[in-house]
Amino acid sequence: MLRTKILAGPISNLTDARYFAAREAEWLLFDFDPTSESFIEPRAVSAIREWVDGVKMVGAFQLEEAYEIREAAERLQLDVVLLGMATPVETVIDLQLAVPVLKEIVVERTTTPADLTSLLETWTPFVQFFVLNFTKNGITWTMLNEDYPLSVGFLKKCCSTFSIVLSIDLQPEMLNNMLNVLHLYGLHVTGSVEEIIGYKSFDEWDAILDVLEV
Repeated sequence: MLRTKILAGPISNLTDARYFAAREAEWLLFDFDPTSESFIEPRAVSAIREWVDGVKMVGAFQLEEAYEIREAAERLQLDVVLLGMATPVETVIDLQLAVPVLKEIVVERTTTPADLTSLLETWTPFVQFFVLNFTKNGITWTMLNEDYPLSVGFLKKCCSTFSIVLSIDLQPEMLNNMLNVLHLYGLHVTGSVEEIIGYKSFDEWDAILDVLEV
């Protein structure tokens, strides 16, 4: 059992999917944005589904229309969809009765507390939870402890008010402190490319997930 829920991905191969399922991840994330480096063909996701149990399947979308996302979710038996920063609120409203929606919020180095609060309050009536992405712009836990661009105190308040999965550079030695300070809904752990088909080292992920075990 883990101390917090794990969103793992984007998943690009069966090896990662089976590893994270065995380590009790809550969700496996698949990127369906064809312009993304982590894009995965829908047929590959269908094949992976046959090999994993006990984990929810999440599809990440960006600018697709609501009907396209709804059709993909039904065809691929997705449990949840994750929508990117550019997705309009209208798309979420169209989708929310068909499939649970998660919303990614990418934190910039210029993001202010007022900016983030406004985004969270705008979207919270329509989504299950938020993926708060500090990783994309290289914002670390150490930087947050130095109140840049946001303070840990402010982030603690956000996590107490909203359901937040945190995407941030994870160092095993910092995890206990982070989890003791923040009331997180979950953590995002990123997948990677196989070294050889069917084989890769999981040492880095083991170090993180071992800390999370209770």
